[in-house]
Amino acid sequence: MKNKVITFGVICVLFSVMAFGFNAIPQPNISNASKYLATPSNEVELLRSVATETGAAAYGDTTLDTSFVSILVDETTLDATNGAIDVLKTFGFGANGVEIAFFSADADSANDTFDFELWAFSGSLYAPAEPIYATTSAGCVFGTKVCLKHPTTGATLTSRWCDTISGTDHWNGCSVGDSGNNKICKLRLDMRGRRYLFLRIFDAGGTGTESAGVGAIITGY
Repeated sequence: MKNKVITFGVICVLFSVMAFGFNAIPQPNISNASKYLATPSNEVELLRSVATETGAAAYGDTTLDTSFVSILVDETTLDATNGAIDVLKTFGFGANGVEIAFFSADADSANDTFDFELWAFSGSLYAPAEPIYATTSAGCVFGTKVCLKHPTTGATLTSRWCDTISGTDHWNGCSVGDSGNNKICKLRLDMRGRRYLFLRIFDAGGTGTESAGVGAIITGY
């Protein structure tokens, strides 16, 4: 009888230790996976290679047909269009938001300016482009923070990061971080179920204070 009591006690102690151990380390439960929130770790992707403006002025979307099939036409054109990206294909289902930053062509671009428009498209080919964020009148400025490496290729650069973004939030939910302090200014937004983005640069023809080249990187979260 005494041996049985000792055995039972040992078993109880073992179960207690095991229970404590399992409780101390969160255990995954596949059936409840949708109940947990997590931010995926995504690589930085090139949204726009360094290039001059795509047209010298803002789009007049009151008269221009801005549907997907008019601007990006199809997936092949989308993949070949500088500034266009399929967020779903690039980052997967886990990326509900994106973060965008801009870099210049060379070190001489410090204090140079540019403007941009960011548009969103749904998965429908004929849905209109929806404006997300837009700047005008030299709303973006490159600071003095040097971009020493190309963000996606690692090639040596001596370009600059955009440190100022000031514009209109058509999305009613964009945020601009680190603006105006010679750091890397970032535009963040929730995708709100849209699939495609199109970044268009203007007022960047290289004359006066205008930058002659603007590139952009993007990551999903």
